[in-house]
Amino acid sequence: MRGWSAERLAAEVTASGYPLSRSSVATAERNHRAGMSVDQLVATARALGTSPVNLLACGPCPTCHGTPPAGFTCGDCGAAGSVRPTRMRGWVERAVRDTDALFDRCSRDGASLDDIRILRDLVHDVADEVVRLQQVVRTKDFRLAERHSRIHTRGAAS
Repeated sequence: MRGWSAERLAAEVTASGYPLSRSSVATAERNHRAGMSVDQLVATARALGTSPVNLLACGPCPTCHGTPPAGFTCGDCGAAGSVRPTRMRGWVERAVRDTDALFDRCSRDGASLDDIRILRDLVHDVADEVVRLQQVVRTKDFRLAERHSRIHTRGAAS
């Protein structure tokens, strides 16, 4: 919320009177199911200078908006990006092959040939769209890596 490390937040919460370890903060950040007790929530909100409701009702991460690029993990919220596009392509290609086999079985079982062709065309259209989106993701991944490299180069030159 303030860009603090887990260690700093734990120290601030502990200083406010509620002992909290860095690992507890890190666990709560990474694992939403693990959560935290009401006491921890109140103490954390107090240390951050906000209300517990604001901590519970926070929106998506301002850095990645809850969806970092494929293959990346957001450094601020810890959210992991989706599967690499090359892996996704294999899944889509297998799904199309499996769907083709399913449609072939449907035709043997008496389904309308026109309906089967329409479904097959739709599946192929979806697969084409996924491939197009993979290209978009690759381009964004490349741009992100390029920006990171420029920032890293500038930092090393300083």
